[in-house]
Amino acid sequence: METKTGNISVENMTYKDPRRNIIEIFHNSSHHLSAPLFLLYAGQEQCLPSHHFGPAMRGHYLLHFITQGKGRFRVNNHTYELSADHVFLIRPGESTYYIADHEQPWHYIWFAFDGTESENILKNCGLWDGAPYRRYIPDDSLFLYLNELIEGMQNTQYSDYKLLGYLYLIFGYLTNNKSDDTAAAKSDYLNSALLYINDHYSDNISVQDISDHVGIDRTYLYRLFMKELSLSPKQYLTQYRLKAASDLLNTTRLPISEIAAGCGFSDTSSFGKFFRDFTGFTPRQYRNIDGVGNLSWKPADP
Repeated sequence: METKTGNISVENMTYKDPRRNIIEIFHNSSHHLSAPLFLLYAGQEQCLPSHHFGPAMRGHYLLHFITQGKGRFRVNNHTYELSADHVFLIRPGESTYYIADHEQPWHYIWFAFDGTESENILKNCGLWDGAPYRRYIPDDSLFLYLNELIEGMQNTQYSDYKLLGYLYLIFGYLTNNKSDDTAAAKSDYLNSALLYINDHYSDNISVQDISDHVGIDRTYLYRLFMKELSLSPKQYLTQYRLKAASDLLNTTRLPISEIAAGCGFSDTSSFGKFFRDFTGFTPRQYRNIDGVGNLSWKPADP
């Protein structure tokens, strides 16, 4: 879907920044605040590299549909790495910050809304419990609804009810795809945890740090790891560190104490115990073995 360009007439308070590829239309809705659902504004932007917004709080709900690129979204001390085919939610009163990737800045379409039924609608769309984002399945009909929402807000012939019709179609689309998205969301959580471990195993991280980064509680993280890997997050982290340490023992002459510290172990003695339980050898014995292919052992069960 292409971002709007060129001069646009001011209808319903249309905003256009000539320095950025952005359009935003503010809608003067005739609905009262006690209405079940009403539209406030909508827009789309092909962001510049590292373009950011916030930290800021909103007084209404806001959904961003990412169609290209990637970036980061931060809310409630959690940061989420998001990319094309993700939609993320901003709720009233939450401090949020989001920034486009420097190399592959995202393009997104957004709309703001409110109403007494907003929470129930978002629950049905799978956007209320857990992390404030989910995957959506890109489809021509979804982009048609989003485009009509933006185009319709610039057309005085479109009534509030017609705009609401497209809004409900978008929510209906998300609701229909919710069950298919559950497995993808779980995969996102697990992949985010594994990437975090890959990037930070040498630091003094804990299971709590991992769950905080992913944005889910420790119990849910534990269940994901056990179901998909048959290891707890703690067991996986420890084994990842030990495998990294075995590679360094086999390929370098670094002191064992440096390898232990560099792989996230607090002291050499605890590293030695974990390593022997895992391999059947002390770090020094392992280093003196002539080649990994000649090992006559396998890692012990965790």
